[in-house]
Amino acid sequence: MSAKVVYYPYIQVPDSPWLSRVLLYWDELGAIVPSDYIQTPEKLGRHMIGLVREGLVTQLVPGMFLWEVPRFTESFLEFIDARAGAAAVNSQWAVDAPPNSGTPIHAEKLQDLVEGLCSRGLARRAPHDKYSTWVEMESNTASDFMAYLAAVLGQLGDEQTSFAPITDLTTHSERFGGKRGDARRASLRAVLLRDVLPAPAEALEPAAIRDFKEANADELRRFRRTIEDEVSALAMIDDAQQRRERLSDVTRRLREESRELRSEMEETKAWPRLTLTSFLGLVAAGAPCLDSPEELLASPPRLFGAAAGLSAAVLAALGSRHAERRARPLAYAALAPGQAP
Repeated sequence: MSAKVVYYPYIQVPDSPWLSRVLLYWDELGAIVPSDYIQTPEKLGRHMIGLVREGLVTQLVPGMFLWEVPRFTESFLEFIDARAGAAAVNSQWAVDAPPNSGTPIHAEKLQDLVEGLCSRGLARRAPHDKYSTWVEMESNTASDFMAYLAAVLGQLGDEQTSFAPITDLTTHSERFGGKRGDARRASLRAVLLRDVLPAPAEALEPAAIRDFKEANADELRRFRRTIEDEVSALAMIDDAQQRRERLSDVTRRLREESRELRSEMEETKAWPRLTLTSFLGLVAAGAPCLDSPEELLASPPRLFGAAAGLSAAVLAALGSRHAERRARPLAYAALAPGQAP
């Protein structure tokens, strides 16, 4: 599992307890930020500016990286056409939908995709401003595209520099397909993080997160590696009852081992009260988001359809020189229980 994650679908990362937990669990958080936001950072808002200033968020500028992707435009259009068939080519959305009923996407993220999507009736430019940096897109297509973009950008580095896509929105986390083993690992990770990792119950100021991460970097990394090692070992147990029993034992042990982190958090005056993570899950490679992640422990679902097609589109976009990434999980999602999509 990557030590870095990139947030999607929005430019600004959320100001929430969920985000504070993400920043604590992973080494680095990326955000997809168009170049004009770099030049006018006030567009990002106070919270996001603070995260960037404290070194907690890395800004990934699409225009700086997408030129490296040999089939960025072609692969997404092929995915769209395969998913919807003739409906994609003959869509009337751009003609019939009321103004502002779609999703605005910054044109820098789209590169050469704008014309292809407009010709399919799935996107439209601002009617009175042909120089606008924003394109309005049919919402389902926009959701597919933002997952595709995050996965492509995240895969450009090697194992040390790549980012795994992450989102707090259920509707966006379900855009990927994956292997049966990925779903099992995802559900196990969900249960362990939900039941083991202490975290603040409220959003933290960026400086407080930075100070804690710097003071406890080794312990936080050790904790994440321990979780991932346990997830890998548990996923190898095929018998569901044995897997549950082992999971119970691991959970009790990790709760004891996380006491040091909890103690450090409780002694930090800048932090609000603690809770367990309240993550519904860290869902990898298309595993569905469930109220009870244990449901996946016995029988992970088969993954198919458009979700698997989007993962294939990402790999096709990267080309043959990135073929080794076929074994790397594409998507993770950390969700707060009860959070609206």
